[in-house]
Amino acid sequence: MQFPKQVLREAYAAELIDSESVWLDMLNARNMTSHIYDDHTAALVADKIQNVYLPALRDLAHLWEK
Repeated sequence: MQFPKQVLREAYAAELIDSESVWLDMLNARNMTSHIYDDHTAALVADKIQNVYLPALRDLAHLWEK
């Protein structure tokens, strides 16, 4: 059984994702969202989804299309 962080590290090592830190941050944000109870933190995560994580997901989708 592999843990999500290990999978992301292996994906980065295999050059399937461009930025290990972005993907690890995305995983941490996902874990944090189940415990968000304030608007400020929710807004920060929403901004990262739109401006950081979505582009990373698009890059991965483009890689899969090749």
